Amino acid sequence: INVLKENTTGQNNSASGSQSMVANTTGRYNSAFGAQTLVANTTADSNSAFGYQALKANTTGTENSAVGREALLFNLTGSGNVAQGFRSLRSSAGSNNTATGHQSGYSLTTGALNTFSGKSSGYFITTGNKNSILGSFDGNEGGLDIRTSSNNIVLSDGDGNPRLHINSSGAATFASTVDGVDIAARDAVLTSTTTTAGAALPKAGGTLTGSLTISDAQSSS
Repeated sequence: INVLKENTTGQNNSASGSQSMVANTTGRYNSAFGAQTLVANTTADSNSAFGYQALKANTTGTENSAVGREALLFNLTGSGNVAQGFRSLRSSAGSNNTATGHQSGYSLTTGALNTFSGKSSGYFITTGNKNSILGSFDGNEGGLDIRTSSNNIVLSDGDGNPRLHINSSGAATFASTVDGVDIAARDAVLTSTTTTAGAALPKAGGTLTGSLTISDAQSSS
């Protein structure tokens, strides 16, 4: 019903589902499958939307891919985004973000060039840019808050607990217990250690219980 109703010169579009691409006029190479997909699209090209209300609000954003109900729902002009999963990148207005997993990148607004992989990965991040999260870390748990921060790398487990955090300066923080073998990269400098008992660094083959931070500064020796 009302599929491609306003289309004038738009070519090579595919639409299936109530109101899918209903406002499109000159947009080309778009694919919309599901009710209310790409509803507001007018002149934008090369978008793919699969699932109820995927890319519903998109007007002029190009080269976006949304798979799942309400994926990239509120994107208007952002381009080059990939959202795969229920409500992934739902609020996003930025460009070149990639989110894979149930509600991954859900709260992102103007952030760009972020990569989230895992259930609820990056859920609470709003304006941060160039962050990479692997696992279910939502952006603010386990004592780590990067909701508006940029250039972070976080490796977390399936419960969202951050196990490794590398900040924008290149300093790496390991959580919990760290194997004492091969933890330092070439030219890395140990800047601080935190343990409940103030323990010294372990010898090769030992373990350090607590927090370990390594920066990428050059050694003075």
